[in-house]
Amino acid sequence: MTFDYDEWIAHITEVPEDKLLMLGLVGSRERTRREAEDASRQQRAEDAAALWEEHPELKPVVEETPAEPSAPTVDEAAQQAGIEPFTQPTGAHNSYPKGAKFVFDGRIWEAQ
Repeated sequence: MTFDYDEWIAHITEVPEDKLLMLGLVGSRERTRREAEDASRQQRAEDAAALWEEHPELKPVVEETPAEPSAPTVDEAAQQAGIEPFTQPTGAHNSYPKGAKFVFDGRIWEAQ
């Protein structure tokens, strides 16, 4: 649901006096809540920064995403990860165990 401010303003003259007073109270509470939420968010950020400065070992590690992919294709990525291409099993003796991964048709699959 989207809020249409123009439509709301066009109909505000139809709001009864008692409801208009209530709207003012509710609106005031909501504005106070939003201000408190913003202040709380800012304080948490400052507290985290201070904690991380004092205890850098607690700061979450953020790994940078490489600018270029390390493997340009799924097949090459799978090969780097040690995932073999699919081979059709001929029976139970050489079927894939549950959780085994293989490459088939340009995708990596996991045996169920």
